Amino acid sequence: MKKFFSKGVLISLFAAFVVFTTAFAINSMKKHVTLVVDGKEQVIDTYVTTVAEFLAENGITIDSKDKIDKGTGDGLAKQDRIVITRAVPVVLYADGAIQEFMTAEKTVQDFLDAESVTLGEIDKISVPVETMVSRDMEITIVRVTKEMVTENVTIAFGVQEKKDSSIMKGIKKVTQEGSAGEKVLTKERTYEDGVLVSEELVGENVTKSPVDKIVAVGTKVMSYAAVNTATRGPLPASLSYSSTYTVRATAYAGDGITASGAVPVRNPSGWSTIAVDRTRIPLGTRVYVEGYGYAIAQDVGGAIKGDRIDVFMNSESDAIRWGVRYVKIYILD
Repeated sequence: MKKFFSKGVLISLFAAFVVFTTAFAINSMKKHVTLVVDGKEQVIDTYVTTVAEFLAENGITIDSKDKIDKGTGDGLAKQDRIVITRAVPVVLYADGAIQEFMTAEKTVQDFLDAESVTLGEIDKISVPVETMVSRDMEITIVRVTKEMVTENVTIAFGVQEKKDSSIMKGIKKVTQEGSAGEKVLTKERTYEDGVLVSEELVGENVTKSPVDKIVAVGTKVMSYAAVNTATRGPLPASLSYSSTYTVRATAYAGDGITASGAVPVRNPSGWSTIAVDRTRIPLGTRVYVEGYGYAIAQDVGGAIKGDRIDVFMNSESDAIRWGVRYVKIYILD
């Protein structure tokens, strides 16, 4: 070397070698780190060796709820990548309370898991659990519960009316008393945050069947020939009437004024007073009553309903002798 190069040249070559070696060593220590913060990327060159040093070098702080995909004590590779997700505020309405959280979780389900918030199988949530978490998101959870309850209910009995030709028309007779039944209803009640919101019938069990009340309704009509003609008197030959039907006739006596404002009279040779059901025979109607004679519907009575009349007598003894009869009444033209 000394033969071909002077001392000064050798010194220069040596210095250049040292510089090159040093530069090569420094360059080999250089790292290109891709930093991703909330999805935004940038490449930063650094010579530090750990993640903690890199963060400190670039003034990056990590809060307790932030997420970083590396440990701060991890070493840096030459072509490394660091991903940081900043926590955002989220408001949760649940169980009667309002809570504010900072979270860097990706989805609503991740957030619930991270904060140990359980979601029941039938609970309601205001957003789907797969929804991505966003800043200032509001999440509402409604707690839903169900319970089964039973209720005893009375079943009303029905009333059946059956025609009976052995009973006089206008008479009703109870042949079988009715009795109520019982049943048990099973209902499912749904509560939201402790408040009853719906009730659904899911079962019905009859424990006692009701028994209908049976009423015999008389249809028997007493014919004119079946009654003693002498008791009723002969039917006038010149009688002109528009309609006729059989009625149950009782008798009454006494002083007073009729419902039509007239004084009641009993006049076998003229017009007498009878009480009627005004919905059946209007007041003022002229009639002929077998065994009683001509009469005018002038009065009413609390018990005179339907095919019933009450004939006026001049004395209580006459009324008693009359008793109760089934007679034909003729509505005169």
